Amino acid sequence: MYPELPALGLKRNQDQDGLDTLYPELPALGLKDTKTRDGLDTMRIGSMMKKLFPYLIIVIVGIGAFYQVLHYEFVWDDLMDDLLTNPYLQEINWESLGGIWHLSYWDKYIPVTFTIRAVLKLAGGNEFNPFIYHLFSLVMHILNSLLVFLILKKIIRQKFAALAGALLFLIHPMQVESVAWVTANEVLIASFWGFVSLLLFMKYKETGKTLHLVISVIGYGLSILSRTSLIGLPLIFMGLDLLYYKSRFRGSLLRQVPYIILMIPGIIIQMLNQPGVKEEIYSPILLRPVVWLDNLGFFFIKIILPFNLRPVYGHVTEILVQDWKFYLSAVLMVILAYLIYRIRQKKPLLVWGYLVFVIAMLPVSGLVPFVFQNWSNVADRYIYFSLLGVSLAIGVLISKYSIAKYVISGLLIVDFVLVSAFQVPVWENDVVLWQSNIKRSGENVSAYNYNNLGIAFQNKGEEIEALSSFEAAIEQDSTFSSAFNNRGLCYFDRRDYAKAEADFRKALELNPAYPLANYNLGRLFKEQKEYNKSEQYLQRALKQKPNFGDAYNQLGFVYAKQERWQEADLCFTRAKQFSPYNSGLYNNLGLAAEMRSDNEAAIRYYQRAISLDANNLNAYNNRANLYYKMQNYKAAIADFDVMTTRDSLYLEAFYNRGTILLELERYDLAVRDFGYVIVHDSLYTDAWLNRSISFYHLNELEAALYDAGQYMNLGGEPHPGYQEALAEAMRTNFMLKLKKNEEK
Repeated sequence: MYPELPALGLKRNQDQDGLDTLYPELPALGLKDTKTRDGLDTMRIGSMMKKLFPYLIIVIVGIGAFYQVLHYEFVWDDLMDDLLTNPYLQEINWESLGGIWHLSYWDKYIPVTFTIRAVLKLAGGNEFNPFIYHLFSLVMHILNSLLVFLILKKIIRQKFAALAGALLFLIHPMQVESVAWVTANEVLIASFWGFVSLLLFMKYKETGKTLHLVISVIGYGLSILSRTSLIGLPLIFMGLDLLYYKSRFRGSLLRQVPYIILMIPGIIIQMLNQPGVKEEIYSPILLRPVVWLDNLGFFFIKIILPFNLRPVYGHVTEILVQDWKFYLSAVLMVILAYLIYRIRQKKPLLVWGYLVFVIAMLPVSGLVPFVFQNWSNVADRYIYFSLLGVSLAIGVLISKYSIAKYVISGLLIVDFVLVSAFQVPVWENDVVLWQSNIKRSGENVSAYNYNNLGIAFQNKGEEIEALSSFEAAIEQDSTFSSAFNNRGLCYFDRRDYAKAEADFRKALELNPAYPLANYNLGRLFKEQKEYNKSEQYLQRALKQKPNFGDAYNQLGFVYAKQERWQEADLCFTRAKQFSPYNSGLYNNLGLAAEMRSDNEAAIRYYQRAISLDANNLNAYNNRANLYYKMQNYKAAIADFDVMTTRDSLYLEAFYNRGTILLELERYDLAVRDFGYVIVHDSLYTDAWLNRSISFYHLNELEAALYDAGQYMNLGGEPHPGYQEALAEAMRTNFMLKLKKNEEK
């Protein structure tokens, strides 16, 4: 079913594997004594070790190169809807799994990937444990490299050459992004099924068994359901069929029919769910082939010289068209394609390797617009599967030229050093990632990088650094609406509502069709209790994005505050429809139930919010306050204890717990909580008053007087009866001291 080995290969059959030189010869005694049991066992062990050797090398090198990722955090889109805020991953049950398979989410329909992410969450104790997700990515990458070895071994039929190609696939620096970034595990999963499908297709060609073809087709289907970018696999299979197995065109085409049947819905899914098709991306039709060719040229250069790698290259068409190198790159790729075509008869494997490289990245080649083109036409993860073609070329060179064995071995060592020492550590956390990207971008750094760095600082609660980064983004690009919106969120969190409003309005001025800016204005006016304005902007956000579950949630709360219950219920119902596992939604439902004096329902909603997100401290706070109103002080204090443990800067929790302790006459503990609040926010007026009252009951009158003075200095309203009681206590205390002095 496949071409015969050249005569040269048959003559060298004792070194056919290319691995014999890595093992010492068996001693003469062992060879002669083959009849003994020990001698047979020795030979079997030696033979087994020889077979396992390449697999062990791949596993060991893979772990050595990437083990550091096991200690890394979630970064970039991991922190958003792809993983941590994906509503279908908040509570894993049959309903959420049904949603994964029934609906597209975040403009993606990748149910296999989302299901695996759900299972990984369960494996982490129903928590998003970065170690579990990184371990999975590392294991998947090693498995894919083992599959690449098996594929190359079948084609090249020389173990050392196949091993070298697989090692290149394993540790090429451009593979780091797909392994170290959890969101990119969709690439690993889709490629795994793609490699399985390819391997089974080759098995079918060798055996003719229909079962192998059926399993191959299933693997292809699972690949599409993991990530639609590998929909072009049937073209790769057909190329292998024609070039390597020398099949006739008609027969090869007929063998692809089962794959093509699955390919058509895959293309439809890609078109329906890729927002880049709908958004305004600078991608003129006549320029798209040039963009594609330029992308190929970019990747070829990076594969040969894998330096200065970064998650966002800023390689965008709008800028590239002004550079003559953009067009030169396209011309050179046309010349390369012509040269590849010329050797199709003499070097069919190299031609097929080139086809693998080109076809595997077609959906993200730029021929069809996609959303990430807003920031870059290229990304390292786009060529994960394509590197099979490069690995094949390396294997072919080694099998043909002995000197290539030594050159490529040296290059693999360099790759290992680059990966383990320089590229993997870049992905340690979000701040390191974007600081590195900014540094490596040099003068070509984009506002997008500063914006992402600001988000990274914002997520860590480092507001000053976040503001500085957003301001750098705005300075870099004064038309970048996202940077204004994000800076506005910083001001919003600091309760500087005037500046927040100005930034949200600027974001809308730059991009009127920006639902998130309208949404944030709606939230801002809700906080200021300007409910009519809040309603206006939330309605605008929903008009621009009809499936905006969070906007329905906030609008429902606004209606509840106005006691427009029918409209509130409708909005909350819509919010459940679009964000069924949104913890914040159930928190607002709890608040609405409280407004209706339905305390039991409110407690249930708060409990639901907490079960969906154990870190939703607002739900804990609201439930604790409700317990306090219901005079269930023990439960209230338990909730505040959780909050203070999980967030040492959630001062409202310390204050509220102190208030309960004051009411329970546990004055020493109340002083501790109010004191903690004052240390972290000396302008927290009521904390001064309540600590003063606590000191008063502890008969520490001077401390009570000092705190009362601070309270008044901060503009506090006179507390009915307390100032008089404190003054009377001070007079009484003074008279007692005076009397004692007279007696002395």
